[in-house]
Parts: sequence; C-alpha cells; structure tokens
Amino acid sequence: MTFAYSWGGLARAGLRPIDEHAAAHPPGGTSPPCPQAQEETMSRRFAITVLAIYTLTLAAAAAGRATLDRVLASSRHTSRVVGYGQIRYGGAGPERWALRFRRERRVVLTLRHQLAARLDRLVYLVDAFQCIHRYEGSWTANTGNGYRGGLQFGSREWRLYGGRYAASADQATPSEQIAAGITYHAVAGFYPWPSSARMCGLR
Repeated sequence: MTFAYSWGGLARAGLRPIDEHAAAHPPGGTSPPCPQAQEETMSRRFAITVLAIYTLTLAAAAAGRATLDRVLASSRHTSRVVGYGQIRYGGAGPERWALRFRRERRVVLTLRHQLAARLDRLVYLVDAFQCIHRYEGSWTANTGNGYRGGLQFGSREWRLYGGRYAASADQATPSEQIAAGITYHAVAGFYPWPSSARMCGLR
C-alpha cells in the first residue's frame, strides 16, 4: 500500500513537467511568436522594399536618359539658328509665323515709303501748279485766245487730260484743273508752261 502510493507520487512528480509542456504547447496549436523570428521577418521585408525602390529608380533614370538622348539627337538634325534675341528651328513651330510677320512687315514698310514719297511728290506738284496759276490767270479765265482756266489749257489738251471733269477748263473747279495739270505734267513735265515755271523756279 505504501509502495503503491510512492509509485503514484513518483509518477505524478515525473509527469508534471510533461503535462506543463503539453499545456503550453497543445497538439495542433500555434506556438507564440518568437521575438528573434519577428526581427528577421522585418529585416527581410525592409531589404526587399529597399531593393524594389532601387530597381525602380534605376529604371526611371534609364528612361529619362533615353528620352534626353532622343531630344538631343533630334535637335542635332534641325537647323538651329540663334540671333536677334530668339532661338529658331528651321520650319518648326512659331518660326513660320515669325517669318511671315517679317515678310509682311517689309512689304508694309516698302508701301509706306512709296506712299510717303508719292504724297510728297503730289504736295510738291499741287504747290507748283498753285504758283503757275498766279502767272497764268484766274480759274474761270476765258480770254477767247483758245486757252482757258487757271492753267490756260488748250481745248485739245483739256480734252485729253481733263475732259472727264468738265467740257472746258474754265468750267472745272480749281482742284480739277490742278488734277488735270498733274496728269499733263506726267507726260510733258512743265514744258507747256515755260515762262510761269521759270518764274516759280520749277524745272
């Protein structure tokens, strides 16, 4: 009886660590996480993340370099002109409009100069015939010698150069007579009014 009790006590004493281990690690259950295993997992994830970021950076740099090389290569094949405060590429972009603007501006300036020169010439001729009129007669002169008006137009000359204004020079206005005189001057100069032109200093 005493032996049985001792054996049972020994058995219980020997099995207690096993029972405690079984209770701490039940069959089919998951063991609690180990701090060292957690640190290794986090280190592995960090390394993978850094490697991915480095790979993406290299890919982006390579793509940017390829794009820059294409741009530089295309710029070498174009006629690049630097001057007058601008950079132009032959036949591309706003250069076409700038070229058109400069061409039309040259045309406008040429026409302006021509118009100014013609206006100056017209003013000069108006003043000249005003002076000739002072030595020839009144704008309504009809002396019966075949010459009429302030510039003393003959009937034939008036018909050629002023007939669209009136039937005879003395019936036309002073401005119409001067207009006819300018048209006549384009053909014969001041030759039809030799004395008056000389007294006015005209040649």
